[in-house]
Parts: sequence; structure tokens; C-alpha cells
Amino acid sequence: MLVLQRGSGEFTSLPPLVTKCRRTALGGQSFWTWTIRSDTKLLGDIVRIFEEDIVPLKSAASLQLVLTYEPISTSIIAHFASRGGNALGVAPADGSLIMSFSG
Repeated sequence: MLVLQRGSGEFTSLPPLVTKCRRTALGGQSFWTWTIRSDTKLLGDIVRIFEEDIVPLKSAASLQLVLTYEPISTSIIAHFASRGGNALGVAPADGSLIMSFSG
């Protein structure tokens, strides 16, 4: 697995990163995750941009592109601490979050 640390300076653009990902045990698969505050307009903008950007890639062989949203509600956030920790470092007061996965 390839792990990048923020500010490491190892990659300055996406193509070298993708090339390195192809050499990992993932067999050329790459994916990205991020977490944002729940925002309907922003989520819609992300979908629109994703759909626009995949148009030229749709004809590529053996390529599957995915975008998913996983809600993290305030009740789930409150439950984190009761299960022994809060790895995300968020509190119910932060509001609902959306974790997204694309690849």
C-alpha cells in the first residue's frame, strides 16, 4: 500500500502518483477518500464535476470509475467515544459529515 504524508514533497503532480500506484500490490488500482461537512450544494457540485470529468474516460478498457458518499450523522459521531475512541477527532457539535470515496 502506498501511503503519502502531507507535505512530504514526494509528488508535485498527479501523473507520477498514479504511476507509483500502478506499481503497488493494488495492481494499478487507485482510490481517494475525503471527509467534508454535509453541504447539499457542494455534494451536487462534486457529482457534476465527476460526471463531466469521466466523459473522456468512459471508453477506456478495464476502467471503472466510482464516486460514493457515506454519511456520518451526529448520532454516529456521538457513538464514537462510547466505543473507545474518536479517530476522526470530531464532535457532534461539528455537525453531520460526509465521507466520500472515488476511484
